[in-house]
Amino acid sequence: MVHVTPLAAYARLRLRAVRRLTWEVGWWRLALLLPFGLMGVGNALVAATRHPVGRWAAPGLVAWTLLAAHRQRADYRFLTIAAPGFQPWLAAEYALLTLPVALALGALQAGGPALL
Repeated sequence: MVHVTPLAAYARLRLRAVRRLTWEVGWWRLALLLPFGLMGVGNALVAATRHPVGRWAAPGLVAWTLLAAHRQRADYRFLTIAAPGFQPWLAAEYALLTLPVALALGALQAGGPALL
């Protein structure tokens, strides 16, 4: 019997969910939509960092988006039952999701908002 750490089991669960979503949506749709979505978000970040207020609004918008996504999680009750100590895993997952925006803000010379 193979012993799997709870974090590895959680990562495997998230990977299976992403695979299932990719299968349901279709890989070709994701291949078409993902680059355009990334370009749109990139252009919005570049435009926001040019404005002094906009660069400070970006972390708030990212936090607001993560809060909205967190409230719509379908697996929250399951995680509560299956893994009682899952809150640090969610925090790590959300930190990894915000990392690209923070790195982009840092690359665009908006260091203060990137640290937020």
